[in-house]
Amino acid sequence: RTLVITNSGNTTLNVSGIVFPSGFGGNWTAGSIAAGGFRNVTITFSPALVSSYSGTITVNSDATSGLNTLTVSGNGIPAPTRIIGVSGNLAFGDVTAGQSVTRLMTITNSGNTALTVTGISFPAGFSGDWNSGSILSLGSQNVAISFQPAASTLYGGNISVTSDALSGISTLGVSGRGVAAITNDPAL
Repeated sequence: RTLVITNSGNTTLNVSGIVFPSGFGGNWTAGSIAAGGFRNVTITFSPALVSSYSGTITVNSDATSGLNTLTVSGNGIPAPTRIIGVSGNLAFGDVTAGQSVTRLMTITNSGNTALTVTGISFPAGFSGDWNSGSILSLGSQNVAISFQPAASTLYGGNISVTSDALSGISTLGVSGRGVAAITNDPAL
């Protein structure tokens, strides 16, 4: 923010310094302001703690009248965190080729800010019923994962969740095996 120091007098104002309360600072160095002039001072707020800050900025000068203080305040808040977690038992075992089996995967956000999921990638044979959206702080989203093998073979890999997470685990292993359908041969 900007603090404006004005000199409405008829002689030069000499400012020797500015005193800032804890958490606040500025870009002023000692100097003078001509009669009828002004100087802008950029005030910064940099809280070190999650706490309320307040106090008085004091401009030290040779002024003979006028106000030389300004009250300031601000709140230090927690830094945003988005921590992703992906869980679920996605070992599907044997599934008949052409059939489909579904299990649940859960995406969690243990951070203090909403998590935005922009996509989920699946290995061949696997798919999900949810692909993108927002997960609130300390919230979760269940995703129904389907395994539908097309052939009698092993399937597997990792499901990867793409998001704006700042930390956490965003992949989960998945596996299954396609097996041939059992047929009853009437000739036997």
